[in-house]
Amino acid sequence: MLELKRFASCAMFIVLSGMFLVTGSTAPVMGEECDQPGVAAYAAVQFGETVSVIAHGVHPTSGFQNCLQEGPEDIFPPIFDFKIKKPTGVILPKITPFTASDDFESQQQIEEISVRDAKGMHKVKVVQISVGKQTGDNSTGKRLQLDSTYQTTPIDFGVGPGKGARGITLIGMIADQETIILSLDPNTCSLNEFGDRDGCTKMALTNLKVKLSQLRLADPLKLGRQIYRIESNQFPKSLVVYLIVPKSESGYRLKVENPKSDDIVVPLEINPAVSKK
Repeated sequence: MLELKRFASCAMFIVLSGMFLVTGSTAPVMGEECDQPGVAAYAAVQFGETVSVIAHGVHPTSGFQNCLQEGPEDIFPPIFDFKIKKPTGVILPKITPFTASDDFESQQQIEEISVRDAKGMHKVKVVQISVGKQTGDNSTGKRLQLDSTYQTTPIDFGVGPGKGARGITLIGMIADQETIILSLDPNTCSLNEFGDRDGCTKMALTNLKVKLSQLRLADPLKLGRQIYRIESNQFPKSLVVYLIVPKSESGYRLKVENPKSDDIVVPLEINPAVSKK
């Protein structure tokens, strides 16, 4: 199972094999603004030569600042410090998910990194994500994070807690035979005026390593789209999941075929904070 990269979208937790991953509601804050050690869960992932370290968790109120940064030690791989700054001004008494992240470059494969916080030093295993070959179009051969909007009706994948997924995330290289991450979020949320998730339950996400297998099917609309089957040995045998990849930057879709219900098509959007060419 796995862990992940820099996120700046609606709050969403991911737990895999005792490790965690979050897409937070705010972008990382510069380190000098944080003045005391905090507490978080940590994850790390290596895409090619880029190693990304993530801290995530929840605060009891709004207004906290969160910083993850390299420590003062001149060593490699670096030790990271997670710090916070307590809120000032207007504070809302609601549980607030957070995330902070930082990167470093390494030409060699990194097995684990260390993160220091208010509870001491933590060893974090680095998950390796393979780098796909670059292709000539705009939609394959690059690392992407694709997020769904909140699903008011949960989608049954046959795995994980709860009654189905209300949020879906794919992370990795979009290319034939690549292994990527499928994250299924079962949490029920209220929505604010902009349709953002707010006040979510706190069930753990299910994270699966899944394989992409490209199907050689002609696009009936002649738009140059590609279609991949998403395969996992944890799916029920009757479940079929497809990823539709457009030629442009918009129009990603997930199609879920489940004999227990009607086929479902879920639009996916690129998360620009994570996706890189």
